[in-house]
Parts: sequence; structure tokens; C-alpha cells
Amino acid sequence: MKTGKCGPLNARCIKFLFLLAFLGFLIVLSVAAPAVSETGERNASFTGVTYSPKILVNTKDTWSFTIYNANCTQDGQSGARFFLVFYEDNEQWLNEYNDTQYRTWSCNESSSVTHKYNIREWQAVRPTSHDLRVELYWDNNGTMRLEDTASFTIDVVVHIALQHIFATGYFAAYLIICFVLFSYIYILGLSD
Repeated sequence: MKTGKCGPLNARCIKFLFLLAFLGFLIVLSVAAPAVSETGERNASFTGVTYSPKILVNTKDTWSFTIYNANCTQDGQSGARFFLVFYEDNEQWLNEYNDTQYRTWSCNESSSVTHKYNIREWQAVRPTSHDLRVELYWDNNGTMRLEDTASFTIDVVVHIALQHIFATGYFAAYLIICFVLFSYIYILGLSD
């Protein structure tokens, strides 16, 4: 009984089918491109990021980002429009384009610009760390292009005032003195 070229035991046929399935998988992955196109060549990038790596609870901070625009232009002009997107622990925290009135800011071609951001007070009950990521986007006539990413970690430190430690220490001393005093009075009362 003859079964044809792709019979159940033909290893070459099985390998060929796996190769076709793998190529189909790669094609599906390449078609599912992100909404924001990423470029291999960076037209703009972060050249400086300033922040406090350790910050106290309930303390504000200022972050500074310096961006260099190598060759982004808009409508033949020498400048281009940019915005930043902030992520805290992989969750979007602020998108300048969607969450602010100004949406974008400009930087001329072959020049740098520095933007400073006043950061809210950090809240924590115990010491913690936050992984932060800031993405630089170029608004190229309505097409948002990811140009660069900066990642860093901030440690939020909980500070206990020394006066509170002493207050609890004094309270414990008062409790011990009261216990000894009441014990002495109780023992004197039993001896009568």
C-alpha cells in the first residue's frame, strides 16, 4: 500500500511543515507592529538625566532631562515637537501629550533643550524602591515616534524623628517605674 510523498513516516516532509509553520509565525509577528514606530537610528536622544536616587517620604523632587535633536524636523522647519511619557513600576504615570495643556514642546535641529519637572511628594509607610522609565517621543506630523528611553530607580526613605524614639523610651521607663512602685506598695501592704 502506497501512501504518497508526504506519508506518515517521511521525516523530510515533517521538517518542511515545521519550517512553514515557523515562517508563518514570524510573518504574523512582523505584521503585528506597534502603533508607535521605533527607529533603529535615533534622531533625538537624552543626553542628560538628573534626579535624586534617594528621597525622603513627603519630600518633593526635581527631575531634569536634556534632549539633543540630531535631525528631527517638521514641515521643513528646523525645529520639531517632542513630549515625554513617564512610567512608574511599569504603569503609565504621565503622558505629556494626553495629560497636559501644552501637549508638546519644541527643540531645534542640531541643538539641545533641558526640561525640569517638579515631582510630587512620595508617599510610603516603609522604605521602598520605584523603577522609573521616561520615553522621549517625536510628534512627526501626527505620527508619534519613540526616539529614546531613560530608566532609573528611586529609593524612598522613611525617616523617623529622633524625638519620637525618645518619647516611646520615656514612656517605657515610666511604665517600669510605675510597675516597681506598685509592686513595692503591694508587698508592703501584704506585710502588715
